[in-house]
Parts: sequence; C-alpha cells; structure tokens
Amino acid sequence: MAQSDSLDLLLELRILIASLGEKDRFGWWPSSFLSSTGVKFLSYAFPKAPFMAAASGAFEAARIAHDERIGIRDVSHLFRLPYEVELRLFERLRSLDGSRLKECQEMIASRDGAMDRLRSIAAPGASPGAKPGAKPGAKPGAKPGAKPGAAPTEGPVSLGEGSPETDAGACRRFASVYLAAFENSSKAYPYLLGAS
Repeated sequence: MAQSDSLDLLLELRILIASLGEKDRFGWWPSSFLSSTGVKFLSYAFPKAPFMAAASGAFEAARIAHDERIGIRDVSHLFRLPYEVELRLFERLRSLDGSRLKECQEMIASRDGAMDRLRSIAAPGASPGAKPGAKPGAKPGAKPGAKPGAAPTEGPVSLGEGSPETDAGACRRFASVYLAAFENSSKAYPYLLGAS
C-alpha cells in the first residue's frame, strides 16, 4: 500500500474514532463537533470549511482524552502523531472536497454506519491489542493471562512499535482495539511506543 493510501486510511480512521467517541455516540469525550448539529453550528463561524473545523475540534477533544490516559512521553496514538505526519493529515483534511467530503460525512452520519466502516477496517480475527502474556484468543486489550474471549480492559493498550502513517497494518490494529472496546462498552486507548 502506498504511503498516500495509508495516510488516507489513517485520516478516515481518525474521523471515525473522533465521531464514535463523541458524547452523542459512545461518550468517551465531551464534544459533539461531528454531529450534524455541530457541523451546522460551525458553518456560521466557518462557512467555507465547517467539516474541517468540526473534525479539528473533535480531534482535539479525542487527543486530550487519550493524553490524559496514556501520557505524552515516548508514545504516539491516533490523535498524537509525529509533527510531520500531523501536517500531512491536516493537509489531507483541508483538501477534502466534493465527493470525498460527502463520503466522509455519510460515513459518520449514523453510529451503525460508522461502526460498520470501522469493522471493515479492523483486522479480521486478529488480537492486535493483546498485551504480552495474554492467552491466544484473548480479545484486543485483554489483561496478561486473560482467558480467551475476555473483554478488553479499560485504559491504555500498547500495540508495540510501528508507524500508522506508513503501515496499513498498524491502522488495522488500532481499529481492532477501538472496535472491541466499543462493542464491549469499555474504553481502550491504543498507542505505539516511540517518540511522538
């Protein structure tokens, strides 16, 4: 997969998780920027780019929630990536127009639609967030030694090392952890080791 394709997937995943984590969906952070009301409200202040403003606000709310639970030192997560990657993602978001913008808006228009898209991104049958020592078959984010089928734990989930901007597999591992958490009514915050 080309780097541009991985960046597109990363941006799509970031939009999905930012939307699903908002208070009117799963309530992981107290924003509602990406709801239809939020985007409509922002269209008055940002008439040329209300979706970009809404996404930026939701990303910031998600970043704060992740930082509070994971920390910011020597880790990166879906909403805190290396500076150069953040710039490229911002540029991608800014360049959304026409059919691509409409696709993004439709993708998050309903909770079920967003969850369906998240399922299609997540690695099928993988346990990417299982911590070292977790038994085979344990769900992503399960505690070390957890029985197969155990629900993910609340809180930070290490995915080891990697870079989601160049590795679609890393994006899929992120998606798998978030999907398991949403489906099990828990809150998991996946992260990668290494400086952000």
